Amino acid sequence: MRPSIPRAALIVGTLLALATSSVTLVAQASTAGLGTWITDVAKSTYSPGPAPKSQTVKYEAAPNGVKRTIDTVDAKGQKTHSEVVLIEGKEVPSPNAPQPSTLTWRRIDDRTTEIVNRANGKVVLTTRRVISSDGQTATVTQTGTNTQGQKVNNTMIQRKQS
Repeated sequence: MRPSIPRAALIVGTLLALATSSVTLVAQASTAGLGTWITDVAKSTYSPGPAPKSQTVKYEAAPNGVKRTIDTVDAKGQKTHSEVVLIEGKEVPSPNAPQPSTLTWRRIDDRTTEIVNRANGKVVLTTRRVISSDGQTATVTQTGTNTQGQKVNNTMIQRKQS
């Protein structure tokens, strides 16, 4: 005689398997951009500037999205650290923002993503990230305005570390 599995346990097990599969699919859908990236400040352009001394950006798979961690040393030597989980199509609070600000992330294709930054509901900055076909270089462009109202036109070149 075969032992029977209680119906509730079977349903819970099935739901857990489906949830795990969904997380795995989201994580696998954009693996080209995952990893740790170092900004090549010498090959990047910053307008209005100044350029940071260094910047490391890490992207990790997260449930329903991507966790982004940024560590920067600015031109004056000040260190900043920010972490945010970006969920496709959903506005999330922007970390370390000086005003009410949100980020909305979307995947354009397998190697291209875009983040729209809104301050007080108004689009202020758009960041587009394109991963090279060999997966070793990211070109990140930012356009819009900064918190001082100046036009922003940055192009950052990042090299994959891991």
